[in-house]
Amino acid sequence: RRRVFDHLLTLEPGFFESARAPGQADLGGKMRRGGAGHRRLDHRHAQVSQLETRAHAPASLAQAMARATASSMVISLVSSSSASSAGRIGATARAICEATRRDGLGGWLDAVQFHHSRTCRHMLSVAGNGSAFGQHLGLHESDIVLIAEACLLHDVGKLFIPISVLEKDGPLSDAERRVINTHPARGAFALQRSGRDDMEVIHAVRDHHEFLDGTGYPNGLGASCIRPLTRIVTLADIYSALTEERAYKAAMSPRQALAIMGEMKGKLDARLFTAFRSMVLAPVFTTKRGGEGEEGGVMMPCLRAGR
Repeated sequence: RRRVFDHLLTLEPGFFESARAPGQADLGGKMRRGGAGHRRLDHRHAQVSQLETRAHAPASLAQAMARATASSMVISLVSSSSASSAGRIGATARAICEATRRDGLGGWLDAVQFHHSRTCRHMLSVAGNGSAFGQHLGLHESDIVLIAEACLLHDVGKLFIPISVLEKDGPLSDAERRVINTHPARGAFALQRSGRDDMEVIHAVRDHHEFLDGTGYPNGLGASCIRPLTRIVTLADIYSALTEERAYKAAMSPRQALAIMGEMKGKLDARLFTAFRSMVLAPVFTTKRGGEGEEGGVMMPCLRAGR
Protein backbone atom coordinates (compact mmCIF):
# COMPACT_ATOMS: atom_id res chain seq x y z
CA ARG A 1 0.00 0.00 0.00
CA ARG A 2 2.80 2.40 0.90
CA ARG A 3 4.50 1.72 -2.42
CA VAL A 4 1.29 2.55 -4.33
CA PHE A 5 0.91 5.95 -2.70
CA ASP A 6 4.60 6.70 -2.84
CA HIS A 7 4.20 6.05 -6.57
CA LEU A 8 1.50 8.72 -6.66
CA LEU A 9 4.14 11.27 -5.71
CA THR A 10 6.87 10.08 -8.02
CA LEU A 11 5.09 8.98 -11.20
CA GLU A 12 5.92 12.22 -12.99
CA PRO A 13 9.21 13.49 -11.54
CA GLY A 14 9.72 17.16 -12.30
CA PHE A 15 6.02 18.05 -12.60
CA PHE A 16 5.94 19.38 -9.07
CA GLU A 17 9.00 21.55 -9.76
CA SER A 18 7.41 23.44 -12.64
CA ALA A 19 8.19 27.16 -12.57
CA ARG A 20 5.53 29.83 -12.68
CA ALA A 21 5.40 33.58 -12.65
CA PRO A 22 5.64 35.05 -9.12
CA GLY A 23 2.20 35.46 -7.58
CA GLN A 24 0.42 33.54 -10.35
CA ALA A 25 -2.55 31.47 -9.21
CA ASP A 26 -2.73 27.78 -9.99
CA LEU A 27 -5.79 25.55 -10.28
CA GLY A 28 -4.93 24.14 -6.88
CA GLY A 29 -6.07 27.41 -5.37
CA LYS A 30 -2.60 28.45 -4.17
CA MET A 31 -0.40 31.47 -4.81
CA ARG A 32 3.15 30.37 -5.55
CA ARG A 33 5.98 32.73 -4.64
CA GLY A 34 9.69 32.53 -4.03
CA GLY A 35 12.49 30.46 -5.51
CA ALA A 36 12.71 26.86 -6.64
CA GLY A 37 12.86 25.58 -3.07
CA HIS A 38 9.33 26.89 -2.50
CA ARG A 39 7.78 25.56 -5.71
CA ARG A 40 7.21 22.00 -4.53
CA LEU A 41 3.55 21.40 -3.73
CA ASP A 42 3.26 21.55 0.03
CA HIS A 43 0.05 19.57 0.25
CA ARG A 44 1.49 16.27 -0.98
CA HIS A 45 2.18 14.55 2.33
CA ALA A 46 -1.21 15.51 3.75
CA GLN A 47 -2.82 14.22 0.58
CA VAL A 48 -1.01 10.90 0.86
CA SER A 49 -2.16 10.51 4.47
CA GLN A 50 -5.74 10.96 3.30
CA LEU A 51 -5.31 8.58 0.40
CA GLU A 52 -3.84 5.91 2.65
CA THR A 53 -7.27 5.47 4.19
CA ARG A 54 -8.17 3.81 0.89
CA ALA A 55 -6.23 0.68 1.74
CA HIS A 56 -7.43 -1.23 -1.28
CA ALA A 57 -7.32 1.51 -3.91
CA PRO A 58 -6.55 -0.08 -7.30
CA ALA A 59 -3.17 0.83 -8.73
CA SER A 60 -4.73 2.32 -11.85
CA LEU A 61 -6.66 4.83 -9.73
CA ALA A 62 -3.51 5.84 -7.89
CA GLN A 63 -1.61 6.22 -11.14
CA ALA A 64 -4.38 8.27 -12.73
CA MET A 65 -4.59 10.51 -9.67
CA ALA A 66 -0.82 10.96 -9.79
CA ARG A 67 -1.02 12.15 -13.38
CA ALA A 68 -4.04 14.32 -12.61
CA THR A 69 -2.36 15.97 -9.63
CA ALA A 70 0.72 16.60 -11.73
CA SER A 71 -1.35 17.89 -14.61
CA SER A 72 -2.94 20.56 -12.43
CA MET A 73 0.51 22.12 -12.53
CA VAL A 74 0.79 21.66 -16.29
CA ILE A 75 -2.65 23.18 -16.82
CA SER A 76 -1.69 26.15 -14.67
CA LEU A 77 1.27 26.70 -16.97
CA VAL A 78 -0.73 26.36 -20.18
CA SER A 79 -0.03 29.94 -21.12
CA SER A 80 3.62 29.00 -21.58
CA SER A 81 4.85 27.45 -24.81
CA SER A 82 6.05 24.18 -23.26
CA ALA A 83 6.18 21.62 -26.05
CA SER A 84 5.49 18.77 -23.63
CA SER A 85 2.34 20.23 -22.02
CA ALA A 86 -0.06 18.77 -24.59
CA GLY A 87 1.58 15.36 -24.32
CA ARG A 88 1.28 15.37 -20.55
CA ILE A 89 -2.37 16.38 -20.62
CA GLY A 90 -2.99 13.64 -23.18
CA ALA A 91 -1.27 11.10 -20.92
CA THR A 92 -3.48 12.21 -18.04
CA ALA A 93 -6.61 11.84 -20.17
CA ARG A 94 -5.59 8.30 -21.17
CA ALA A 95 -4.87 7.41 -17.52
CA ILE A 96 -8.31 8.63 -16.44
CA CYS A 97 -9.99 6.66 -19.22
CA GLU A 98 -8.11 3.54 -18.14
CA ALA A 99 -8.98 4.09 -14.47
CA THR A 100 -12.70 4.49 -15.16
CA ARG A 101 -12.64 1.51 -17.50
CA ARG A 102 -10.83 -0.83 -15.12
CA ASP A 103 -12.13 0.32 -11.74
CA GLY A 104 -15.49 1.93 -12.49
CA LEU A 105 -16.51 5.57 -12.39
CA GLY A 106 -17.45 5.38 -8.71
CA GLY A 107 -13.90 4.55 -7.67
CA TRP A 108 -12.55 7.45 -9.70
CA LEU A 109 -15.04 9.96 -8.29
CA ASP A 110 -14.26 8.77 -4.76
CA ALA A 111 -10.54 9.28 -5.36
CA VAL A 112 -11.14 12.75 -6.81
CA GLN A 113 -12.62 13.91 -3.50
CA PHE A 114 -9.18 13.74 -1.90
CA HIS A 115 -7.88 16.59 -4.04
CA HIS A 116 -7.46 19.73 -1.94
CA SER A 117 -8.85 22.15 -4.56
CA ARG A 118 -12.54 22.48 -5.37
CA THR A 119 -11.68 23.64 -8.88
CA CYS A 120 -9.47 20.63 -9.54
CA ARG A 121 -12.04 18.26 -8.06
CA HIS A 122 -14.58 19.62 -10.53
CA MET A 123 -12.16 19.35 -13.44
CA LEU A 124 -11.36 15.72 -12.61
CA SER A 125 -15.01 14.82 -11.99
CA VAL A 126 -16.00 16.23 -15.38
CA ALA A 127 -13.20 14.23 -17.01
CA GLY A 128 -14.38 11.03 -15.31
CA ASN A 129 -18.01 11.57 -16.26
CA GLY A 130 -17.06 12.50 -19.82
CA SER A 131 -14.84 9.44 -20.19
CA ALA A 132 -17.56 7.14 -18.84
CA PHE A 133 -20.08 8.68 -21.24
CA GLY A 134 -17.80 8.12 -24.22
CA GLN A 135 -17.44 4.49 -23.19
CA HIS A 136 -21.21 4.19 -22.76
CA LEU A 137 -21.72 5.52 -26.27
CA GLY A 138 -19.29 2.96 -27.64
CA LEU A 139 -17.07 5.61 -29.19
CA HIS A 140 -13.63 4.91 -30.59
CA GLU A 141 -10.87 4.99 -27.98
CA SER A 142 -9.29 8.09 -29.52
CA ASP A 143 -12.62 9.92 -29.18
CA ILE A 144 -12.98 8.87 -25.54
CA VAL A 145 -9.50 10.21 -24.80
CA LEU A 146 -10.38 13.42 -26.69
CA ILE A 147 -13.46 13.86 -24.48
CA ALA A 148 -11.39 13.35 -21.31
CA GLU A 149 -8.76 15.81 -22.54
CA ALA A 150 -11.33 18.49 -23.38
CA CYS A 151 -12.98 17.95 -20.00
CA LEU A 152 -9.65 18.32 -18.22
CA LEU A 153 -9.03 21.63 -19.98
CA HIS A 154 -12.57 23.01 -20.09
CA ASP A 155 -12.06 25.35 -17.13
CA VAL A 156 -8.42 26.24 -17.77
CA GLY A 157 -9.49 29.87 -18.19
CA LYS A 158 -10.17 29.97 -14.46
CA LEU A 159 -6.42 30.20 -14.02
CA PHE A 160 -6.87 33.89 -14.87
CA ILE A 161 -9.70 34.47 -12.39
CA PRO A 162 -8.81 35.92 -8.95
CA ILE A 163 -8.74 33.25 -6.24
CA SER A 164 -11.05 35.40 -4.08
CA VAL A 165 -13.71 34.96 -6.76
CA LEU A 166 -12.85 31.46 -7.93
CA GLU A 167 -12.94 29.82 -4.48
CA LYS A 168 -15.53 32.10 -2.85
CA ASP A 169 -17.50 30.38 -0.10
CA GLY A 170 -20.90 31.58 -1.17
CA PRO A 171 -22.93 32.82 -4.15
CA LEU A 172 -21.24 35.25 -6.49
CA SER A 173 -22.27 38.88 -6.88
CA ASP A 174 -23.27 40.14 -10.32
CA ALA A 175 -19.84 41.72 -10.78
CA GLU A 176 -18.08 38.51 -9.73
CA ARG A 177 -20.29 36.50 -12.06
CA ARG A 178 -19.27 38.73 -14.96
CA VAL A 179 -15.63 38.06 -14.11
CA ILE A 180 -16.21 34.28 -13.91
CA ASN A 181 -18.03 34.37 -17.24
CA THR A 182 -14.84 35.46 -18.98
CA HIS A 183 -13.12 32.12 -18.28
CA PRO A 184 -14.19 30.27 -21.47
CA ALA A 185 -12.75 32.91 -23.80
CA ARG A 186 -9.65 33.34 -21.62
CA GLY A 187 -9.05 29.59 -21.66
CA ALA A 188 -9.39 29.29 -25.42
CA PHE A 189 -7.04 32.23 -25.93
CA ALA A 190 -4.47 30.71 -23.56
CA LEU A 191 -4.53 27.39 -25.42
CA GLN A 192 -4.03 29.11 -28.75
CA ARG A 193 -1.27 31.30 -27.37
CA SER A 194 0.51 28.22 -26.04
CA GLY A 195 0.69 26.85 -29.58
CA ARG A 196 -2.03 24.23 -29.29
CA ASP A 197 -3.60 23.56 -32.69
CA ASP A 198 -6.38 21.12 -31.69
CA MET A 199 -9.35 23.25 -32.64
CA GLU A 200 -11.92 20.73 -31.38
CA VAL A 201 -10.54 21.07 -27.85
CA ILE A 202 -10.21 24.84 -28.17
CA HIS A 203 -13.83 25.11 -29.32
CA ALA A 204 -14.94 22.92 -26.40
CA VAL A 205 -13.07 25.14 -23.93
CA ARG A 206 -14.49 28.32 -25.47
CA ASP A 207 -18.07 27.09 -25.98
CA HIS A 208 -18.85 24.71 -23.09
CA HIS A 209 -21.23 27.30 -21.56
CA GLU A 210 -23.06 27.94 -24.83
CA PHE A 211 -26.62 26.58 -25.22
CA LEU A 212 -28.33 25.36 -28.38
CA ASP A 213 -31.02 28.05 -28.08
CA GLY A 214 -28.45 30.86 -28.11
CA THR A 215 -28.84 31.86 -24.44
CA GLY A 216 -25.38 30.78 -23.28
CA TYR A 217 -22.10 32.65 -23.04
CA PRO A 218 -19.64 34.08 -24.01
CA ASN A 219 -20.92 34.51 -27.57
CA GLY A 220 -24.56 33.44 -27.55
CA LEU A 221 -23.93 30.76 -30.18
CA GLY A 222 -26.78 28.70 -31.62
CA ALA A 223 -27.06 24.98 -32.31
CA SER A 224 -25.42 25.14 -35.73
CA CYS A 225 -22.20 26.51 -34.19
CA ILE A 226 -21.88 24.11 -31.24
CA ARG A 227 -19.90 21.00 -32.11
CA PRO A 228 -20.56 17.45 -30.83
CA LEU A 229 -17.50 17.36 -28.56
CA THR A 230 -18.60 20.61 -26.93
CA ARG A 231 -22.12 19.26 -26.38
CA ILE A 232 -20.68 16.23 -24.56
CA VAL A 233 -18.41 18.37 -22.38
CA THR A 234 -21.37 20.62 -21.52
CA LEU A 235 -23.43 17.65 -20.30
CA ALA A 236 -20.58 16.30 -18.17
CA ASP A 237 -19.86 19.78 -16.79
CA ILE A 238 -23.44 20.55 -15.77
CA TYR A 239 -24.04 17.12 -14.24
CA SER A 240 -20.78 17.29 -12.28
CA ALA A 241 -21.54 20.80 -10.99
CA LEU A 242 -25.00 19.79 -9.81
CA THR A 243 -23.84 16.62 -8.03
CA GLU A 244 -20.85 18.27 -6.31
CA GLU A 245 -21.06 19.78 -2.85
CA ARG A 246 -20.26 23.48 -2.63
CA ALA A 247 -19.95 25.80 0.36
CA TYR A 248 -23.31 27.33 -0.56
CA LYS A 249 -25.19 24.18 -1.59
CA ALA A 250 -25.48 20.48 -0.88
CA ALA A 251 -24.67 17.91 -3.52
CA MET A 252 -27.71 16.83 -5.51
CA SER A 253 -28.55 13.20 -6.08
CA PRO A 254 -28.13 11.89 -9.65
CA ARG A 255 -31.91 11.89 -10.13
CA GLN A 256 -32.23 15.47 -8.87
CA ALA A 257 -29.46 16.59 -11.23
CA LEU A 258 -31.05 14.81 -14.19
CA ALA A 259 -34.42 16.37 -13.38
CA ILE A 260 -32.93 19.86 -13.55
CA MET A 261 -31.08 19.03 -16.76
CA GLY A 262 -34.29 17.62 -18.19
CA GLU A 263 -35.94 21.00 -17.68
CA MET A 264 -33.29 22.67 -19.85
CA LYS A 265 -35.26 21.89 -22.98
CA GLY A 266 -33.85 23.45 -26.10
CA LYS A 267 -30.55 24.20 -24.39
CA LEU A 268 -28.90 20.75 -24.31
CA ASP A 269 -28.58 18.19 -27.08
CA ALA A 270 -31.72 16.06 -26.58
CA ARG A 271 -30.32 12.85 -28.06
CA LEU A 272 -27.09 13.06 -26.09
CA PHE A 273 -28.97 13.92 -22.89
CA THR A 274 -31.23 10.89 -23.35
CA ALA A 275 -28.15 8.67 -23.65
CA PHE A 276 -26.47 10.40 -20.70
CA ARG A 277 -29.59 9.95 -18.57
CA SER A 278 -29.73 6.27 -19.52
CA MET A 279 -26.11 5.85 -18.43
CA VAL A 280 -26.61 7.57 -15.06
CA LEU A 281 -29.81 5.68 -14.22
CA ALA A 282 -28.32 2.29 -15.05
CA PRO A 283 -28.12 0.18 -11.86
CA VAL A 284 -24.40 -0.44 -12.49
CA PHE A 285 -23.59 3.17 -13.43
CA THR A 286 -20.74 3.79 -10.96
CA THR A 287 -19.45 0.22 -10.75
CA LYS A 288 -19.57 -0.88 -14.40
CA ARG A 289 -16.21 -1.53 -16.00
CA GLY A 290 -15.44 -0.74 -19.62
CA GLY A 291 -16.60 -3.38 -22.04
CA GLU A 292 -19.62 -4.37 -19.91
CA GLY A 293 -22.56 -3.63 -22.16
CA GLU A 294 -21.77 -0.34 -23.82
CA GLU A 295 -24.14 0.57 -26.59
CA GLY A 296 -23.03 -0.52 -30.00
CA GLY A 297 -21.11 2.46 -31.21
CA VAL A 298 -18.94 4.06 -33.81
CA MET A 299 -15.94 1.94 -34.77
CA MET A 300 -14.05 4.79 -36.39
CA PRO A 301 -13.07 8.14 -34.80
CA CYS A 302 -15.72 10.77 -35.45
CA LEU A 303 -15.48 13.71 -33.03
CA ARG A 304 -12.55 15.44 -34.71
CA ALA A 305 -14.61 15.45 -37.89
CA GLY A 306 -17.47 17.15 -36.03
CA ARG A 307 -19.79 14.13 -36.23
